[in-house]
Amino acid sequence: EQREIPCVKCTMLVPRIDMKNHLETQCCMREVTCANQQRGCRWVGHSESLASHEAACAYALETCLWCLEELEQYKMLGHECLHVANNATCLACFEEFGHLLQQGVSPAILLSGTSQACNHVCI
Repeated sequence: EQREIPCVKCTMLVPRIDMKNHLETQCCMREVTCANQQRGCRWVGHSESLASHEAACAYALETCLWCLEELEQYKMLGHECLHVANNATCLACFEEFGHLLQQGVSPAILLSGTSQACNHVCI
């Protein structure tokens, strides 16, 4: 029988045969954890609140706009980008960063894996 019954958590009418699946995977009031749990987030809440939590979660990864290092949001405030010496060589164009700076080329450091490269050559 396809009779609909109200969900015990959200009161939505659901066919009796689908109730178990609804409670486990679809109910907006089911309990879920944050995707950043493995990085330390202890948030537990209803699935309807998950998206707003994860958008502001302090443990969500964020990319530094200057050096492209990826780290948790709560670490971003104290983050300092990598500093390189003027005689360090760009791995993309093989020029020294000090020479690039003298030419007016921005010496912002982009990281490709663990490689340092200038921002005037696409990596």
